[in-house]
Amino acid sequence: VMTSSGILGQTWLWLFALPGVATLIGSLKSGVFWSAVCIVTVWLFSTIQLSGQLNLDAQVQALDSNYVMGMAIEGSLVMAVLCASVLIFRSSQNKVEKKLKDTVLTLESEIQSRIVAEETAKNSELSKSRFLAAMSHELRTPMNGIIGAIRLLLESNSEKEKSEYAHIARDSGETLLELINNIMDLS
Repeated sequence: VMTSSGILGQTWLWLFALPGVATLIGSLKSGVFWSAVCIVTVWLFSTIQLSGQLNLDAQVQALDSNYVMGMAIEGSLVMAVLCASVLIFRSSQNKVEKKLKDTVLTLESEIQSRIVAEETAKNSELSKSRFLAAMSHELRTPMNGIIGAIRLLLESNSEKEKSEYAHIARDSGETLLELINNIMDLS
């Protein structure tokens, strides 16, 4: 199309889209590469048109070289600005995507830490509940021995029985005290 209409037909305007699409779909390097290719294409066809090597109609052939060069310069500048704009946009987009990815990774790590902490807390609570259930049983046994021995002691008339019940109460009290001391040492 450019060989039939030259610079005047402005068919080279489609070249503006190529660097932008290349940058957005590909990478920053591909955008710069295609910008350079498009700028070289505009200058190549401008030079060919000025040399008269294109079979153009008389109106296009009559364009002076200043107009053709002005179009080439204008096209190159627009292409460079367009490429720079897309590069800046893509660079900003990459930075934002990286920041978002880092934030997601941080949040995933925090969630995993909280899950582990929650499981640890549940296990700790379960262990505490089991420990308290076992200890309450262990503490009740000597306490019942103390209370029972004191009741029997109060009801007994015989000195021998009273002495025996007092020894049971004392032994149960010592066992209870030992359990309490062990619990305190453990805690």
